[in-house]
Amino acid sequence: NFETDFIGDSSIDVWGSISISGNQITITDEGGPYQSSVNGLYSFQVVGNTVSFIEVNDPEEGRRVLIEGIWTKQ
Repeated sequence: NFETDFIGDSSIDVWGSISISGNQITITDEGGPYQSSVNGLYSFQVVGNTVSFIEVNDPEEGRRVLIEGIWTKQ
């Protein structure tokens, strides 16, 4: 499960769930004012302390902008 505050005002803007199959992750929004009605599908790869996400199929532009790319664990 996840909760996200995009705006930084301490209120949850979207919440939902994820599922992983092999090297793909499906993101399902379940509620919130910015909830999408469609799932997002991404491939991912973990290397060391980084994980990269590449869009497979996600028509939701806002989610793509936030998810796609390389994330580094700090």
